[in-house]
Amino acid sequence: MRFKEAVLSGKVDFSRTAFDEGEVYFNDAQFARGTVDFNGARFRGSEVDLSGAAFSGSRVDFRLCQFATGTVAFVGNQFSGGNVAFNRARFQGGTVDYSSAVFSGGTVSFEGGRFSDGTVDFAGARFDSGSVDFTMARFSGAAIGVDSAQFSGATVSFDTVSGEAPPDLVPASGSPLPSGLTLPPHW
Repeated sequence: MRFKEAVLSGKVDFSRTAFDEGEVYFNDAQFARGTVDFNGARFRGSEVDLSGAAFSGSRVDFRLCQFATGTVAFVGNQFSGGNVAFNRARFQGGTVDYSSAVFSGGTVSFEGGRFSDGTVDFAGARFDSGSVDFTMARFSGAAIGVDSAQFSGATVSFDTVSGEAPPDLVPASGSPLPSGLTLPPHW
């Protein structure tokens, strides 16, 4: 399926869709002023490319999604002025890539997410304003990359998560946390 450079507004429903063993392209799509629903969708063994997409002033729902044994790319996305929810999503054995994404002036939630045996990459991402919330997320065996991520004004909260700390996220002993970043005491 190809939605390259599409403008998705109003109500768009992909809920409970199985994106299995195929390719789906949303490159440079604009998710603006409306609701795009992926609630309960499954991304297994597929290549889903949302690189360069802009999420602005819209509600995009990835709640209860399963990301497994494939690749979902949010590379270079702009998350601004809207609400993007990955609440209770499961990231298992696949790769979800947010590298070079910009989070500014909106809310992105991973509340209750489960990160296991896969890779979630925020390398080079910028957290400028707004909020990114990992409340009650669980990390176990997943590689979470935050190499060269910039925290400069957004609130990024890991404070009630369980599991292992992602490498590169926790500063060296004695080093201060970046502004806006909160971590649980056990990390």
